[in-house]
Amino acid sequence: MDMNVLQEFQALTKSLNYSTTAKQRFVSKSAISKHIQQLEKELDVQLFVRDGKTISLTPQGEMFLKRANVILDEYTRALQEIKLYKSNLSQTLSVGYLLALANDFFMRACEQFAQKHGETKLLINLYDVEEMIKAVKSEAIDFGLTIISSGDDIDQDLTFKPLYNNSYGIVVKQSDELANFESISIGQLNGKTVLIPNEQSLPRLSYATRRALDSFAASDLHIEDDMKDIGSISPYALTSPGIPVTVSSVKSVLEEPLIFVPFNDCAEYTIVGAIWKKTTCNSSIDLFMECIENNLADFEALS
Repeated sequence: MDMNVLQEFQALTKSLNYSTTAKQRFVSKSAISKHIQQLEKELDVQLFVRDGKTISLTPQGEMFLKRANVILDEYTRALQEIKLYKSNLSQTLSVGYLLALANDFFMRACEQFAQKHGETKLLINLYDVEEMIKAVKSEAIDFGLTIISSGDDIDQDLTFKPLYNNSYGIVVKQSDELANFESISIGQLNGKTVLIPNEQSLPRLSYATRRALDSFAASDLHIEDDMKDIGSISPYALTSPGIPVTVSSVKSVLEEPLIFVPFNDCAEYTIVGAIWKKTTCNSSIDLFMECIENNLADFEALS
C-alpha cells in the first residue's frame, strides 16, 4: 500500500474537499480522486459517500481511518529513527534561504551556529520561494528560511514556524514624490503602472500580491507581472517607469538611491518563517532555530 495515498486519504478525511486536499498535497484534484478510487478498489469497500459537491466517510471509511492513522504514525516514527541515525553520521545541516532574507539576523545566526556547533558543517543554499518548498519536500535541504502569504495553506507534511510579519509596499527612487511619505495608501498609485512578481516564475507571491492590490485597485491602476525574482526589483525600480510592489524584507537588498515605502491601508501581509519536513530528524535543526531566535531582536516577532 502506497504511503502517499494513505496520507492523501488522511488529509481528505480532514478537509472533506478534493480541491482543498489537492492544494495541500500539491497535486491535481483528479490525481487525488484517482488515488482514492484505487484505494477503494484495493480494499474492496467504499470509503466516502459522494453527494454532489459534498463528501463524507462511510462506516467502513471510519474504521479504516483508525488503522490508517496508526500505520502513518508508525511509518513517520520509523523514518524519523532512520534519518536521525543518518544525520548523526553526516554531521551536516543544509539550509536554504531567500535573497530578500540575506539580512543581519540570518547572517548573525549562521555565524553563531558555526561558533557554538563547529562540529556540524553548515551548507547554505540560495533559492527562490517556489524552489524552496520543493527542496524541503524532496529533502534536498534540511531547513529553509522562506516567506509565505498570510492566506497560504501549509502542506501537512511540513512544519512552518513563523518568525515575523512582512508588510506590502513599493520600491522607488529617493527622488520620487512618493519617497517623501513614511507610508502611502494604495490609492496613491492610481494612474500609475505597478510591477508585481511574475506568475510563471513566482506564482505564490504573484497571487498574494494581486490579492493585496485587488481590494483597493481602481480602474486606472495598471498591473504588469514582469518581475521574475527578488534580484530584479532594483533594476526595474531604477530603469522602468513602473513601480515595483513587494514586501518589506526587500529592504535588506536595497541600496541608494532606492527606498521601500510601506502601504498603510493593506490588510494583506506575508510571514517570514522557518520550514522543514516533519520527517526530517536532523537534531541540528533545533540548534539552528535557537540561533535564529537569538538574533531576532531587531525584527517584529509574531505573538
